Amino acid sequence: MKVQHMFIPSPKTVTLASFFVVAAALCVVGCDKTESATAAAPPATMPAMADGKAQAETGDGSQWLGKTVTPFTLTDSDGKTVNLADSLGKEPVVLVFYRGSWCPFCAAQLKELAAAKEKIAASGAKVYAISNEGAAELNKMKSGTNLDFATFLSDPEAKAAQQFGGTYPDKPVLKPVTLVIGKNGKVVYAYTNENYEVRATTDAVLNALAKAK
Repeated sequence: MKVQHMFIPSPKTVTLASFFVVAAALCVVGCDKTESATAAAPPATMPAMADGKAQAETGDGSQWLGKTVTPFTLTDSDGKTVNLADSLGKEPVVLVFYRGSWCPFCAAQLKELAAAKEKIAASGAKVYAISNEGAAELNKMKSGTNLDFATFLSDPEAKAAQQFGGTYPDKPVLKPVTLVIGKNGKVVYAYTNENYEVRATTDAVLNALAKAK
């Protein structure tokens, strides 16, 4: 009779095999926990804000610092005609050009300004929020951000925005730009960024208003 040989592992071989089995099991558990943690992490919903440091103070809008603003006339959310000349030379002015009521990054920036209502009021500044949308969308943005002390203006042809970045080459949407204008009609703070998620902070605006004369 032909005897069949069966492999019998040595104690050492069994120990090593057991080690690898346990290690593999631990890896699977660890990987599952890592993937679960990653999946549970909420997506970023708030825009990045320029931190107000020296570089961010001028941002990408440094080319407008010291510029004398040309007054413009636009229609507000109530259908009334508003002329910027009525504010220039009398009070500091904050201009916020934004993309539209559909933009969550624009809404977040305006909400942050709304939270500083008392400080902005103390500076005596007039705030204008400008997009190319009509009255209905302007009012939607105004109520949705609680920026009730600002005047929302419609710039459908980007005539006012042309002084400060204008629109995107491939679509008729205003580029997001934030400016602070002194009583002398000159720009004392300007910020824009090709990355539309990055906006000027309210702190930077307040610091500029403190220096606006």
